[in-house]
Amino acid sequence: ARDTPLLIVNATITDNSVIGPSSYGGGVALYGSSDDAQIWNSVFNGNTAGTDGDDVFISAPAMVTLASNYMSAAFVGPAGQGVFTNNTIGNAPLLGPLYMSQTGTMLRAPQAGSPLINAGAAGGLPPDALDLDGDGNTTEPLPIDARGAARTLGVAPDIGAVERILPNAPFANDGDAAANVLVGVVGPDSLTGRGGDDTLV
Repeated sequence: ARDTPLLIVNATITDNSVIGPSSYGGGVALYGSSDDAQIWNSVFNGNTAGTDGDDVFISAPAMVTLASNYMSAAFVGPAGQGVFTNNTIGNAPLLGPLYMSQTGTMLRAPQAGSPLINAGAAGGLPPDALDLDGDGNTTEPLPIDARGAARTLGVAPDIGAVERILPNAPFANDGDAAANVLVGVVGPDSLTGRGGDDTLV
């Protein structure tokens, strides 16, 4: 049994399946008190289960927090077994195709018009305990996504593993000595300079 609840934050869990006469939770299945969990800012889509709970299945007495998630099917579980807030049920997350990011992670990014954009909760982000952006601050909310780009580009984090990178978004030095990352979206990308000399360092 785990001593602390399972934590799933800003995950993209899609197109998984479990089969068999007693198969539950194509995306996530939680059983018993050892499977207490917190699931924030995550997208579940296209998952299937042979019996019940295509995306998320919860079995008593697991206590679960589901907050600011997007699911293609309603979670299945007993009433009173957790906290369920600001979750969206829908079948059109508008995720792009699966591709390999420069970090070696297979990803699906939200596309223009996706309901995942700016729909997450900043309060669900864990602290940057490993200082992944190298700025020395280990108590700030996690500042980068699964491909190393900025985690929050708009008024709130996007739901899912990666943020939508807006076309033609300006890039500027953030003023610190840590490494900065330029990340392109699927398809051709370009760097365009303006009047005067431009320098990449």
